[in-house]
Amino acid sequence: MKVEIRTVAGYAPKKVATNEDIIRIKNIETNDQWIQDHFGVKTRTLAEGEKASDLGAEATKRALEKAGLKKEQLDAIIAATMTPDQPCPSTACIIQDKLGVNGIPAFDISAACSGYVYALDAAVRLMGNGLQGDSYRHVALVATEKMSDCIDWSDRVVCPIFGDYAATTILSQSDRDKFIASYLYADGSGRDVLKIPRGEKYLKMEGKEVYAFAIDLFPKLVRRVLEKAKLGVKDIDWVFPHQANTKILEKGFETLGIPMEKTLINMDRYGNTAAASIPMAMAEAVEKGLFKRGQRILATGFGAGWTGASILFEW
Repeated sequence: MKVEIRTVAGYAPKKVATNEDIIRIKNIETNDQWIQDHFGVKTRTLAEGEKASDLGAEATKRALEKAGLKKEQLDAIIAATMTPDQPCPSTACIIQDKLGVNGIPAFDISAACSGYVYALDAAVRLMGNGLQGDSYRHVALVATEKMSDCIDWSDRVVCPIFGDYAATTILSQSDRDKFIASYLYADGSGRDVLKIPRGEKYLKMEGKEVYAFAIDLFPKLVRRVLEKAKLGVKDIDWVFPHQANTKILEKGFETLGIPMEKTLINMDRYGNTAAASIPMAMAEAVEKGLFKRGQRILATGFGAGWTGASILFEW
């Protein structure tokens, strides 16, 4: 079965918190310029009275409307999240129930900030290599994060970085396969550098090690998937990396020799939204009509685990 991305749509919580809001309300010792200089974040959206499943369900409703599909046409739901409503059952099952499409397959993928690309790879394989008798015509990939639930707001380094957001990608059968190549990576030796320990609530992060990891892996992930596709950086129209912080992005694009004009960065308004950060930017690009039919798009994520993933497809 041949697969394409039909559309991407996002949902941001209503509450917008500036850096100065965070500093004042949470009483942390930092300043607006320091946060902007180190992370590239000016504001972030925060969910109040909403869970990751609520954000994901709303993003999916918007994506279905944009795709011109009814909810009953969905054949499966995959959620990419590191902030599930609860450890069990899956957030995808909860989203399914909130949409009222009970009965179709629903499951989560947990690969932190690489989760969207991991889930996209899984969705394409599910749709393209179904067992005999199975047919997945339309799949919703829901990247949803409520990072504010796992943040220690007294931590001046961690708390300004993150925000809450959800974006849903609708994948559909196509007359030709739009997916070109993918590359998935993991190295569990980095498991203690960025984690939420069992029995604890807050994200623990060794900032310098995370930065060094991302600076090193981001370009490698891009090069590896291009090698598999037998293409060069000049053959790519758009690159959408996980939006960890703007310094990492700028350094990665410089190393690869790719102009920043080939991406769309919006974490300055939403913060680092983990698994949702790639489709968050893609959703805005779709809304602005930036993608043209036949353009090659590369998405790459890197995060806790360590994990990393890249996927290359045509619009």
